[in-house]
This record gives sequence, C-alpha cells and structure tokens, in this order.
Amino acid sequence: MRLSRGNFTTTRERISNETLSQQILFQSGQLKRYAAGIYGKNNLLVKAQANIENVIREVLEKYDCVEIVLPLLQPKSLWVESQRWNNYNASGQMFYCDMPNGTFCMAPTAEEAVLAFVKGNVTSYKQLPINVYQIGAKFRNELRSRGGLLRSKEFTIMDAYSFHESQEDLTREYENMRKAYLEIFDRLHLKVIPVKALSGDIGGNYL
Repeated sequence: MRLSRGNFTTTRERISNETLSQQILFQSGQLKRYAAGIYGKNNLLVKAQANIENVIREVLEKYDCVEIVLPLLQPKSLWVESQRWNNYNASGQMFYCDMPNGTFCMAPTAEEAVLAFVKGNVTSYKQLPINVYQIGAKFRNELRSRGGLLRSKEFTIMDAYSFHESQEDLTREYENMRKAYLEIFDRLHLKVIPVKALSGDIGGNYL
C-alpha cells in the first residue's frame, strides 16, 4: 500500500498533556482520540501491532500454548458464580448493561470465561496440563489511563491461563511461561527485568 493512500495527516505541534508515546502517535496521525482512554488506530499502528502479535503467537506455540477466543460480552451469571461481580462493580471498573434478556458486562478480565470454557472441554485429569491463551480486547473503566496505550479503557492484551493436577506441575509451567515471556521481549529487542507484583482485583497468590 502506498503511504499516500493511507490518509496520514501529521501535525507540527505535540499535545503537551499526554504521555510521550501518545504525543508521537497523535503527531504522526496514527492515533485518534475519541474520549479519555478511547482511541482509534491508523494503518501503520495496526500493522505494528499485528507484527507483535505474530511474534507472541510463534513463541507461545513453541511452548505448547493453545490459542482460543473468549467472548468480550459476558453474562452476569459467570461473575456472580465467582463472587467477583460486586467487587468489580464497587470499584467502578466494569462496563455493564441491563437488557431485556439479562445483564451483561464487557470483559475486564477473562478468568470466569476461561474457567467455563475449560470445564466444558476437560473431563479428566489425564488431559492436564493445558495452557490456553488469547490476544484480544479488554474493557476497564480506568479513571485515568496510564502508560500510553497500555491502560486505556479499551486495550489489547495477551492473557494466558494454565490448569494442572499438582502444585509441582504449576511451578514447572510457571517457569516455562517466564522463559516464554523473556523470549518474546528478546525477539522484540526489549530489555526487561522481571519483578514481583500484586495481582490486585484479578486475584491469585503466586508471585
């Protein structure tokens, strides 16, 4: 595709109240701001993201991870069953709507959906371990988006979920995924330092 066909409009000035990454993307015509934390992406940004996603897929498949797609629109019943509906609503992070046929939310995370998915497909411990992942959108009503495009209200994320019959097997897979993430960053020529972090509203206790 010729660049002249891509509607790339650049500007002289940068927007001073945005992060540097956003300033550059706005200036180069690659990003459109619709509201705080809500953006549209132009063609070069779409292609760059697709290339990054392909690297992620290549590495994760090497580590025997299986790609799936989970629904963005999820029924309230999933979240009531996990007892996280009230917590997410109280924090104001979850987008949801009441419809004549039920209440639904836009997925802020995917633990509920992936658990339902695996429960319907795994019937014996002999099928374990399994590690499934997806690359797709999530929605969180961030009061203030942080770190450029990483924490906007709608953002693309790769999330992986593994299932095991023992703690030892979990520990082994955790180390495999640590290696996979480091390999992904190395393929993207990014220097990273693994650190411990709290899981927040998502939950969990394995650092």
